[in-house]
Amino acid sequence: MVGMPGIVEKVLPIMLGALPAMMPTTACSVYILFGAKAGIVINRKFPVFDWENETRVVKQSVSTLLMLLVGAVVGLLPLAAIIYFSQIPTVVIYAVFVILLSVFACIPYTAPRRA
Repeated sequence: MVGMPGIVEKVLPIMLGALPAMMPTTACSVYILFGAKAGIVINRKFPVFDWENETRVVKQSVSTLLMLLVGAVVGLLPLAAIIYFSQIPTVVIYAVFVILLSVFACIPYTAPRRA
């Protein structure tokens, strides 16, 4: 075939074959975006304004502990899903988690305005 249908016919199988190879890079990028977004949301919920030095804000605040826990839970969820749903292919489980984290990372973090 000539034209766009011919290009799609030849390129699509190559792209679908490369999907499992692209999954780790895509998953890492989405986890980074989700972590940054979650950090901003948690820091806006628990701000620290009464500090003597910068170390207290960056390393000893409640938001740091919460972000550590959120990161650990989000990182271990795919592993638990792979162990629990052993009959489902690993690529499918990772794809579901990447899609879910992408959706959560795209939700705006602005607080609703009060009247």
